[in-house]
Amino acid sequence: MSSRTRRSIRTHLAHRALSGIGAAALAFFIVGIVWFVVAEYVAPSAWPHAVDPSGFGRSTAEVQTAVQASDPLARFLSSGHWVFGMAAASWLAINGAVFAALAFVSVLLIRRRVIALMVPVALYLGQSVVAQIAGQSQYSFLVTAVYPTGLQHLPIVAASAATVVLAIGAVAAGTVLIARSPTNQRFA
Repeated sequence: MSSRTRRSIRTHLAHRALSGIGAAALAFFIVGIVWFVVAEYVAPSAWPHAVDPSGFGRSTAEVQTAVQASDPLARFLSSGHWVFGMAAASWLAINGAVFAALAFVSVLLIRRRVIALMVPVALYLGQSVVAQIAGQSQYSFLVTAVYPTGLQHLPIVAASAATVVLAIGAVAAGTVLIARSPTNQRFA
């Protein structure tokens, strides 16, 4: 027996969007925390010689000062290692949420789900290739989405620019699609 839900298509789509985006953000946050715990506790215990600052010819304080000056999120280290870990995991979660929002919009716009789910990956890689070729690697998702530092120092504004533009576009497109959903024949 088929019965129509009592909630409107707008409410249904908004709920699906928010729950999917929230789940993606949570999953990426957990991955970030796991990476932090491994880097902060497991790796130094298992391979203490690999994280010895004397290998860089500097003291621990000099290495920490150099890292904090060159890495946008490392500035959180001055507030404690766990604050830094939360900031890094949050950065990963925000980027995961933005790409989940893009995936949601793609699924609403493109009937073939496999192709729709390839859109975020294609944009991630395509935008990164274009940014690298243009000599603007600081705007490349490959450099900034996972962690906002690559082989060079990146200001936090440059590191977040591509994600902010994508977030604005995905939220705007999702809002329009949800607002117009009652008249969309696909949801009839």
